[in-house]
Order: sequence, then C-alpha cells, then structure tokens
Amino acid sequence: MSPRELQLRDAGAAPGAALDNQRLSIKARQLAAAEERNRRHRLHDSPAQGLNFRTRRRRCWQRQQQRRWDEVEEIVPLLKTGA
Repeated sequence: MSPRELQLRDAGAAPGAALDNQRLSIKARQLAAAEERNRRHRLHDSPAQGLNFRTRRRRCWQRQQQRRWDEVEEIVPLLKTGA
C-alpha cells in the first residue's frame, strides 16, 4: 500500500475508533456509578442487619422472661439463620 492509501485507510478508521472510545467511556461511567450504588447499599445494610439482630435478640430475651414460649420458638430460628 502506498503512503496515501494508508492515510486514507487510517482516516476512515478514526471515526470508528472515536465511537468505540466514546462507548467504552460511557460503559466505564455506568460501571463506576453501579459500583458506588452497591457500596452505599452495603454500608447501609450492615448496620441495619446488626440492629435487626439485636432487636430480635432483645425481644427473645423479653419473651423468655415473660414465659411466652410460643413467641420464643418463632424468634429463635430467625436468630439462628440471621434472617
């Protein structure tokens, strides 16, 4: 190929490469946004789960003190599974 033919070929490829770069840039921003949402969700979930567990554990203890065994039997499996 002559130098002129190479220039023409490269000039024709440039817009396609620019579009590919733009698509990749958009995908990278979308991925970064999704990762940030997931990180924030995990930060919120962890304390909420801990609070839920402590609340159920306290409720179980209270029901034991009140001798409400049927309610204790409902709570204990939830504490074991962490639900």
